[in-house]
Amino acid sequence: RMDDFSTSERKKMFDILRKKGYDFSTNPEFIEIRKSYCEVEIVKFEDDWFTIIYIDKWGSHEYYICDEFEEVESYLNNL
Repeated sequence: RMDDFSTSERKKMFDILRKKGYDFSTNPEFIEIRKSYCEVEIVKFEDDWFTIIYIDKWGSHEYYICDEFEEVESYLNNL
């Protein structure tokens, strides 16, 4: 099941995204990031695992599974 991001996780993600100037929207369980050539959705699950879904402008999907939040931070820093 999906779970809410912690306050600390949300702050870290928002800081990275704002610094990079990305457009994003959020609710407690996921965050959507929009760029000119892709959309990225990050979801947190109850077991503290995360899924990152990358969708390019042609509709191709790539999925990443992260077993710790530091991997999510790394992905965002390299986006």
